[in-house]
Amino acid sequence: LTNEVILHVFLDTVPPKLAIQESNWETKEDHFTIIGKTEPTAQLLLDEEFTEKSPDGSFAIEIPLVVGMNEGLIQAIDQAGNKTDFVYHIKRFGIIQLTIGSLIMEANGTEYLLDHPPYIKSGRTMVPLRALSEVLNYEVIWIVERQEIQIVGEEIMITLWINRNLITLTILLTHQVTNKTIDAAPEIKTSRTFIPLRLVSEEFGAKVAWDSKTSSIEILY
Repeated sequence: LTNEVILHVFLDTVPPKLAIQESNWETKEDHFTIIGKTEPTAQLLLDEEFTEKSPDGSFAIEIPLVVGMNEGLIQAIDQAGNKTDFVYHIKRFGIIQLTIGSLIMEANGTEYLLDHPPYIKSGRTMVPLRALSEVLNYEVIWIVERQEIQIVGEEIMITLWINRNLITLTILLTHQVTNKTIDAAPEIKTSRTFIPLRLVSEEFGAKVAWDSKTSSIEILY
């Protein structure tokens, strides 16, 4: 007589649970903490590197950030090799700080010395074009004979003229042109072009905050 042993083999194809806490996914800080939970027996990976979790499967992963969009992958892998993926997209805002009457501009923790400080004229805050454009990664083209300035980004070109309240917006892909009137004209101070702060928020796509107590400006981009 022979003893028969019957083995039952089950194919586990169910991926492990991976729950990520809801978040805004935008920050001004240089780091971001992702909080979540997976199964206690699952392994946790961040960008294909093993990372720590608590015995109950909960975790809090601190992500270092650069200015702009940050993308990465969190994975939970069970003992059968099944995977659950979560791709995160975190935007870290760049920060530019200016103060009326001050020659210091701070951008993402670095200080820059301006040739002329921001100022207020007829109730409108005027800020230095070239210093801002360099941080925001816009190219500035100066056409002397027409007193014309072209501000060129990846998708749009803004054209303005000294002492004129007219600007044109050109979509570079389609060459569609739109004319707009602004409430304060660009002007030159100590050989530097200044533009109204409102133009930065409306056409550069930045968020602008004004602190009346300190006469300071914060630009998020």
